[in-house]
Amino acid sequence: MKKTLIALTLAAIGMPVLAQQKAPEPDISITGNVGIFSDYRFRGISQSDRSAAIQGGFDLTHKNGLYIGTWASSVSEFANPSNTNGSKPGGGSEVDIYGGYRASVGPLGIDIGALMYIYPGNNNKENTVNNSLKSADTTELYLGFSYGPVSYKYSHMTSAQWFTYPAASGSQYHDITVTLPVSDKVTFVAHYGMTKVKGGGNLKDFTDYKVGVAYDIGDGFILGLDYIGTGNLTSAEKTDYFTGGDKLLSTSTGVVYLKKNF
Repeated sequence: MKKTLIALTLAAIGMPVLAQQKAPEPDISITGNVGIFSDYRFRGISQSDRSAAIQGGFDLTHKNGLYIGTWASSVSEFANPSNTNGSKPGGGSEVDIYGGYRASVGPLGIDIGALMYIYPGNNNKENTVNNSLKSADTTELYLGFSYGPVSYKYSHMTSAQWFTYPAASGSQYHDITVTLPVSDKVTFVAHYGMTKVKGGGNLKDFTDYKVGVAYDIGDGFILGLDYIGTGNLTSAEKTDYFTGGDKLLSTSTGVVYLKKNF
């Protein structure tokens, strides 16, 4: 009330009233997240032998749209294998490094960049089970578009190895996602993906899907539930390519997670 009276008084005597200054946007912002998931699913396939995984990462973004980031997760022997006789264990983790540029053209969002999947301690070069003598480290270039709640992202593999399998460069992934806010606290997500493996031997193209709901608990905490599965995989492909121990890793399942954004 006192501030209002002072402003009115200044205006009445012809003195300018200073507008409240808005804090300038920082040149660089840093965001991060950490969470625990009942299963780590990548394109429909479990990377943690259908067991819990801890994940987290950081992003550094410049206000001009450039960004870099890193993200990591615990993984199983399936994703980061030991050598054939088991004398050298796998690293038990996946570390992703990425960078790119985001921009908006009217209502259309654009995202272009590169992503490298790194498997520290990986001994895939010495693992001949899958006729693979190359590192599991994999690099992809990507281009994404978003319009309202709908986004599409195309990823193109440039490395000579499709993770732990001897596929050729040029393998592709198409990601279509719809994100809808149901309320201030609840968000619904639906996703459909298509993997096109080039030079993957008997492994042909397959699909994956996800439907989920996330609840904003507050203070940056998100509680979520997703239902994730795969399609277009034969019984032989499920067994030969996506088995961890005695578990089929492509089986549809629900995934519960608790994540903290900061």
